[in-house]
This record gives sequence, structure tokens and C-alpha cells, in this order.
Amino acid sequence: MRLSVKKKMILNGALSVVFSLVLSMVIVGILIKNQNEDAALKIIHQGAQVTVDQLNEMNKSLMDNARQIGRNQEYAIRANFILQNRSNSVMQEMVEEESKAIVLNLYEVAQVSHIEQVVLYDKQGHWVCAIRLDKEQARLNYPIGKKIKEAQVPLGKIPLFDQWKETTEAPAIVLRQPLPLPQRVNNRQNVLGVMLWLEAYAPIAMTAADLQTPDDKPTAIGLVQVSSQLNTGFIQKLVRLTRTRINLFLGSDLSVGTLNSYQKLNPQILSALRTSTGQGINVNGGLDREVETSEGFFFEGLFPVIVEDKVAGALSILYSQEDARNNVRKMLQSLIIIAGVCLLVILPFTWFSASTIAKPINNVITSLIDGGNLVSSAAGQVSSSSQQLAQGSAEQAASLEQTSASLEEMSSMTHQNKNRAEEANTLMKQAGRVVETANNSMSKLTHSMAEISEASETTSKVVKTIDEIAFQTNLLALNAAVEAARAGEGGAGFAVVADEVRNLALRSAEAARNTADLIEGTVAKVKEGSTLVTITNQAFAEVVGDVIKGGELVGEITLASNEQAQGIEQVNKAVAEMDQLTQQNTANAEESASASQEMESQAEQMKAIVDQLEVIVGGNRLHQQIGKTPRVKISQSENCHALVVPVRKIRRLNPTNLKNKDQKLVTGVNDSEFDDF
Repeated sequence: MRLSVKKKMILNGALSVVFSLVLSMVIVGILIKNQNEDAALKIIHQGAQVTVDQLNEMNKSLMDNARQIGRNQEYAIRANFILQNRSNSVMQEMVEEESKAIVLNLYEVAQVSHIEQVVLYDKQGHWVCAIRLDKEQARLNYPIGKKIKEAQVPLGKIPLFDQWKETTEAPAIVLRQPLPLPQRVNNRQNVLGVMLWLEAYAPIAMTAADLQTPDDKPTAIGLVQVSSQLNTGFIQKLVRLTRTRINLFLGSDLSVGTLNSYQKLNPQILSALRTSTGQGINVNGGLDREVETSEGFFFEGLFPVIVEDKVAGALSILYSQEDARNNVRKMLQSLIIIAGVCLLVILPFTWFSASTIAKPINNVITSLIDGGNLVSSAAGQVSSSSQQLAQGSAEQAASLEQTSASLEEMSSMTHQNKNRAEEANTLMKQAGRVVETANNSMSKLTHSMAEISEASETTSKVVKTIDEIAFQTNLLALNAAVEAARAGEGGAGFAVVADEVRNLALRSAEAARNTADLIEGTVAKVKEGSTLVTITNQAFAEVVGDVIKGGELVGEITLASNEQAQGIEQVNKAVAEMDQLTQQNTANAEESASASQEMESQAEQMKAIVDQLEVIVGGNRLHQQIGKTPRVKISQSENCHALVVPVRKIRRLNPTNLKNKDQKLVTGVNDSEFDDF
């Protein structure tokens, strides 16, 4: 079963309110539960403080009553008279009368002050009289010698003469007071049986005038003790004040309380309570927990009862968890009522809002169907145009590809020529450096030949000098021989020496001539070699000039080749960019065709979605009405770019590979380029 939008909105509104309220109820219930737990513990601790305050007021009241009784001179005088004449048998009747009078007076005071028991002691610690008031009965006692007089009468009645009986049992409340007696008003707590008693003490003093002594200070002649127990009445008063259940445990047993199903306290729990010095209820040493009894579950606060610096029991303050649950139930019931009121208020408003919204949606659906038909027709026309554009772009890309291939070959040959020119330039530079080195060597060789020629000439001069010396020596030897011949036999030895010197001079002259000839030949050859070296040096100088000029020409060729290569490379880049743009246009045209087909498909899908939408909104009635709307076709002359239809993102197509050398087409098309369609 299909529901219209109107019905769904009404249903959703109702469910939203119900869900919100249920969720709110759960959250509020949890919060209230937690708050109730915190509030219960707070109430318990406040109850403990109220209990402490009530105990303090009770102690203060007992101390005030004890103080007033102690200050009453009538009681002091009679107690002093009884003390002084107790052992005098003659005065027994008067002592008994005084004792009876004190008992009756204190009985009246106890009734007026709501004191449960009063005991009067003399200064030796012996009891003089005792009064005990129960709920419906009064018990009056006083000792006479070894006997004890007792009267039990209804509360508020005065005992008659015949109601006084003799007994040998002293009241349980009577204890001998240790000496010395307390000299100031004080109080304490005491456990008697299963009851906790609050006791107050005050000394009974007589003035100096009554004692007929010169001392002005009053003298204590006895002690009065007033007591009240923590009974059911006190606990019920606390219950009314704290709105809780209270049990008082002494040890592990119940002393008095309002929860009878809670009779025993675990001793381990009692030992876990913190003790403190002094007496009373320690509200800071309590223990919070939950307990279960036959009457239900309770939040409990246990507070130790301190008597004589020890834990004598515990005060249990309990708050029923059922009361907390009742608070939660009341709150949830209020929320349910609020939920019902909200539903009654919101449903009509939701029905009106749904009716108001559904009508415009139906109009929008009709417009969407007409627009979808227009978009479908326009997409077909755009698809045909895009196919033609893609085919033309592909042919143009093929032509540019061939042009780019030819330019690449020319660029390759130009780069090769440039590289060879650079190599030739390098070789020419190396040859120039070699020729320049050879020219420098020839220059040095020419200089060396000149120096050798000069040295040869110098040597020739030296040889000539030696020849001249040999000639002079020969002349000297001839003169010596002539002189030896003149001398005859005496100069024969000298002639021999002169002859040897002459021979030596001749050989020296011959050697000098030979050396001169050799030196002259060497000098001639050196001059000839120097001439050849000079000619060679000039030739090398001319070669160096030619080599330098050739290197300059090769450098110019290299520079021209580089410029030509750069120009061809720029042309190649321009053609590559043109090729890339052509490929991009081709890819764009293909994507345009694909987008057009996708738009047509999306238009059909949109029409189907709109059909579903109108079924959801208005049921079959609107669908039958809209189904009669004819599909609108537009001609080539109609303006299609004014129709803007939101479609989902179109998947990109892989461009066709149009290059032969692993070159890929570059696409940079965004969906925004198709907004005009």
C-alpha cells in the first residue's frame, strides 16, 4: 500500500511527537531516578542532622530541668533533713513524711516537664527518692531504713495512703553515685537494657543562711538526676519531621523504630562505622547503602551512636524506594498527558501543513515532466552536432600529426649538423693549440741556433789565438836553436829542448788549423740550419694564422647551426601545441557527444523518477492526469541553451590515441563546460 506525501507527513509528525515524548520520558525518568536517589540521600542526611538537633534540644531541656530542681531550696532543705535524721529512729515518721513530700513534688515536676524519671541522691551518694513515668503509669519510690516504699498509680493521679506498699527491691534506675558527686550541671547517654537513655545531672545546693555557716558560698548536699529514653514517641516525632523511617539499634538488635521488618543489624556493618570521641550520633561517620526488607527496598543511612567513646549502636534512617518510584510515575503520567495534548494539537496543524505543501509539489512535478521532455529532445540535437565536430577534429589532428613528424625529422638532422659543427670547431681549436705550440718550439730553436753560431765564432777566435801562440812559440824555438848552435857543445842540451819545443809548436799549430777548419765548417752548417729554421718558423706562423681563421669560420658555422636548431625546435613546439589543442578539441567533442547521450538517458531517468514522485505525492490520480501530457519536440531553430536541467556528474571518456609514437591525447575538460547545454 502506497501512501501519499500528505499522509506520510501526518504520520511522520505524529510518530515524531510520540518518539520525542517517549525519548523525553525515558531521559526524564532516568534523570528523576538519579535525582530521587540523590534527594533520598540528602533527606536521610538531613534527617540525621534533625535527629542530632532534637537530641541536643532534649539534652538541653533535661539539663535545664535538673538545674531548676537543684536550685530549689525546698528540695535541698528536705534532702539535708533526711540525711541528718535517717539513722534516728525517733525521727523516722518525720523522715518518711519529708521523703513522701519530695517524691510527690518531683512527681508533679516530672509530669509538667515530661521527664520520664527523676532520682534524688544525698551527698553520700545514697538515693533519697525515685520517680519513673511510663506511658500510662507512674511509679514512686523512697527508702525508709532498710525498707522501700512504692506506689504505682495511673499517670496524673496522686497516690493515696493505702496505695503505698513496702518492697525490698530498689528500682532498676537507682544506682549508687560514686563520690565525689559532680559539682556542675552535666549530661550523658546511657544504655539500660535495650533502651538508650539521656541523663542530666545537677548538684543540690543550700545557701549559707540555711546551713547557718559563716561561708557565703552555697554548699552541695546532694545530686538530682533526670532521664528520658529514646522511645517510640521520640522516634515517631523524628519520622514526622524527616518524612523517613527510623530505627535505633543498640548493638545489633533493634531498640525502637518504625520499620518492624528490620530487626537485626549485621555486626560487620556496625564495626565498619567510624567512631569518634564524646557521645551522641556521629553524622560524619555514616554509611549510605540500599537494604531490602519484607516491606520493600529502602535507601539507608547508618550513623554510629557513640556512648563513652565507643560505638554502642547505630541510627538507621530509611527512605522508601517505592516513594521515589511513585514520584517517577507521577512525572511520567504528567508527560503522557502532555503527549496526548501535543498529539491533539499537532495532528491538525500537520494535516494543514501537508495539504499546503503537497499542492505546490504537484505543480512542480508537472513542470519537471515538461522540462524532461524538452531536455531529451535538446540532448539528441547536441549529440548529433558533437559527433560531427569530433570527426572534423580527428581529421585535423591526423594532419597535424604528419606535420609534426616531418618537423621532428628536420629538427633531428639540424641537431646532428649542429653537433658535427661543434665537433669540428673543437678539433680546429685543438689543431690551433698544437700549431701554436710548434711555432713556439721553432722560435726557441731559432734562438738556440743563433746562440750556437755565436759560440762557434767565439771558438774560432780562440783557435786563431792558439795558432798565433804556436807560431810565436815556433819563432822562439828557432831563436833558441840558433842560440844553441852558436853556443856549441855547451848549448847542445838546450838545442834539444828547443827542438822539442819547436816540434810541439808545429803540432799545436797544425791542430789549431784543423780545429779552425772544423769550426768553420760547423759555423757554416749552423748558419745554413738557422736559415732553414727561420724559414720554417715563418711557415709555421702562416699556418697558425690560417688555423685561427679556420677555427673562427667553424665557430660561426656552429653558432648558425645552433640558432637554426633553436628555430626549428620552437616551430616544433608550436606545432605540438597546435596538435595538443586539436586533440583536446577532439576529446571535448567526444565528451560533448557522450554528455549529450548521458543527458538524454538522464532525462528518461528523471521522467521515471518524476513518475514515482507524483505517485508518492498524489497517488494514481495525478499520474493519470500527467500521463496525458504529450512529449514536446523542438526544432533546430529553437533556443535550447536556455534550458538548464540538473543531472548527475558525467563519467569521462578515454580520448582516442591519434599519435604513432606513444603520444597520448591531453584532456582538460570540466563539467562546467556543458552548462550551456
